Amino acid sequence: MESVAFQRGLHVKEEEDAEAAIRAEGCEIVTLNAAQHDAFNAAVRPIAAEARKILGSELFKLAES
Repeated sequence: MESVAFQRGLHVKEEEDAEAAIRAEGCEIVTLNAAQHDAFNAAVRPIAAEARKILGSELFKLAES
């Protein structure tokens, strides 16, 4: 279990470092609530469906895992 805690700590640190690097470049990180996330998903669903046709479902499966 000690290794699990260590890995989780690394993940948190990587996320914090990535966020800091993004902000350092002048970018904004937007956190969506559940309703906003659902609305975003609904808005991009047609685009994602078209991309699946072009790129294939296997690529999307890899991204979703």
